[in-house]
Amino acid sequence: MQKNYLVYRQMELVLSIKKKLDDLQSLQKFLDDEIRDNEVLGKQVLDLTKQFSTPREQDKYNLFVQDVDRIINLLLSLSGRLARVENTIQMLPVDADKQEMVSVVRVRGKLLSVRARSRLAD
Repeated sequence: MQKNYLVYRQMELVLSIKKKLDDLQSLQKFLDDEIRDNEVLGKQVLDLTKQFSTPREQDKYNLFVQDVDRIINLLLSLSGRLARVENTIQMLPVDADKQEMVSVVRVRGKLLSVRARSRLAD
């Protein structure tokens, strides 16, 4: 009886993992399509700016795009770090070392503070 239950649970887990993997693969395909579409649109905008702007205006535009790209990359990095800290907090055992818990919560607080400040800059 116990063995059958374990086999059943294992099969449930395998099916769950397969479904999650399929969902992630679908999402990856969607994101890849979105990236391609955005790259095409970006090239069209760049071509228009080259066509209708002076070299000085083009330089300003390029600097603006580079700044936006850096900001987006920083926010994505920050979001990834925050997600990892949140996962760490969730995975800490109930009897975890208090100092470790305080340290992780402190890091989380700092990341939340940076995120809040960066949103104010928008």
